[in-house]
Amino acid sequence: LLARIRPLACASALITFHDRDILPCEEWNERIQAELAEADVIVLLVSNAMLNTEYVKRHELPVAFERARRREALLLSVILENCNWEEFHLGNYNVLPAKGLPLRDRKPQRNAWHEVAEGVRKLVEAVRPNHTRDHRLYRPRPN
Repeated sequence: LLARIRPLACASALITFHDRDILPCEEWNERIQAELAEADVIVLLVSNAMLNTEYVKRHELPVAFERARRREALLLSVILENCNWEEFHLGNYNVLPAKGLPLRDRKPQRNAWHEVAEGVRKLVEAVRPNHTRDHRLYRPRPN
């Protein structure tokens, strides 16, 4: 996904973050919570492993849902594989690929990734008129 949105990042001052950006000396929970609190767009890469990670369920999803509810951030879920994503209230928000069809089941996958990248582009453009600072995109690492 990052490779597909890199041109968008260059053109629109988009700042991306995922937990691989955390330095070895940093306190990871503090950094993740700070990034979630600042993000204009939160992209969840949804897999069975992600949905079964206690930290995600207890600390990341509640913050993402609350910020989306308060209209402080836009929330986008990208369904990577068949999993019970509807049970986590992700169905309350539009998901990509369309209709929640898992990305890994799409052939060719590059078309599905293109659809996701276009969705991210549209979200960033929707946020752009409302912000003068750089746009922040938070993307947890899929497990």
